[in-house]
Amino acid sequence: MPKIRHQPRYHFYRSAVLPAPLNDVWREMRSFARTLKIAFREQVEAINWCDGGSTDKIPSLIQFTVQPGGQKIIEEVIGRDEMEHSLTYRTVEQALNIVDYVASYTLKPITDEPDQTFLEWTRDFSLTEDTEPQAFLSFYSASSEQQLANVKAHFKRINFPPPPR
Repeated sequence: MPKIRHQPRYHFYRSAVLPAPLNDVWREMRSFARTLKIAFREQVEAINWCDGGSTDKIPSLIQFTVQPGGQKIIEEVIGRDEMEHSLTYRTVEQALNIVDYVASYTLKPITDEPDQTFLEWTRDFSLTEDTEPQAFLSFYSASSEQQLANVKAHFKRINFPPPPR
C-alpha cells in the first residue's frame, strides 16, 4: 500500500459562469455520471454505477475509466442537496497518485442574469508519498482548468430557452 503524504493537504477552487439557466444546468449535473461525461468528454469511458448505485441513490459507488492510461477509478457520491444544487463525492481508493480526495460542486443563480449559472467546484486531497508535488499539481491544475472549460463549452452548445423574467 502506498505511503500517504499527510501534509500538506491540497485545496483546489475553481469557478465559472455557465451560459445556461440554473434549472437546466442542474438537470444534467445532478447526475454525477453525466457530470463526468461533460467534464472529461472522451477521456472518460465505461461509467458504471456499482452495487445497485444510481443517480437517485445516495450514497452510491460509481466506477469509470480515465484515458489515456486506462486507470479505473471508483468514487462515491456521498451527498446531494437539491435545494442548494450541490453534489459531494470522494474517492474510495487511491487514484492517479491522489488519496483522501473529497470534492463538491455547487450551482447558484445569477440573479441579474437568470439565463446564466454560477458554478463553484472545490477539491481537497493528499498525494502519495512517492509523488513529486510540483509536477503533479501543475498537471492537476491544467486538467481542472480543461474540465471547467469542457463544462462551459457543453452548456454553450445547447440552446436553452431563456427563463421568464
